[in-house]
Amino acid sequence: TTGTLSLKEVLALARRHKVSMTEYLTATLMYVLYVMQLSEHPKRKQLPVKISVPVNLRKYYPTKTLRNFSQYLNPGIDPGLGDFTFEETLEQVHHYFRYMFTEKNLNARMSQNVDAASHPAVRAIPLIIKKVALRLVFELVGERVFSTVISNVGAFTAPDVMLDQVERFDLLLNTALHNTVECGVASLNDTLSISFTRHISEPYVERMFFRRLVQQGLHVKVESNSY
Repeated sequence: TTGTLSLKEVLALARRHKVSMTEYLTATLMYVLYVMQLSEHPKRKQLPVKISVPVNLRKYYPTKTLRNFSQYLNPGIDPGLGDFTFEETLEQVHHYFRYMFTEKNLNARMSQNVDAASHPAVRAIPLIIKKVALRLVFELVGERVFSTVISNVGAFTAPDVMLDQVERFDLLLNTALHNTVECGVASLNDTLSISFTRHISEPYVERMFFRRLVQQGLHVKVESNSY
């Protein structure tokens, strides 16, 4: 399911709240999941809602690699602390991003991973066993530390001779085993594309997400291969 919007309109809305567009969209998705959990399971203990957001490390560490070079940060809110408004959710996301998206913090996280991989006991394990063990750990634990993923790859460009042939760029993420809905964001010129992929039948998340954006005064055109 893909919603297309005016990039200028979304940026203007984010600026009115004094946040970035990625922060605004992340907070919107987080708040939607929080409201859904509260409405569907009002008597059950409310679980934390966390959004995994990939960070492009090329901005901090120059590299020529064509492979994925990113880290994942997981801003979130904990309903166990009390009720959250959208404004409080946005504030949580904003300050988390501004604190964690620094070279020093990203470097510290990378160093932890490198230290673990460099430990003599770990290095002594055959690679084939490490691959199996890491995959098993990820299947059991990896996706359970966050609720879903939102990835904003930013603005695409194309050669001038192609631009009049290209309407937009979409980012379609592969859904994971436990996190059944994921969100990809991309833009070309003034067209912002927000795409949801899922391996469940219910389109509740994207429906509430786009409805929330419309309520904020944005114009959204939605298309889907589901109906």
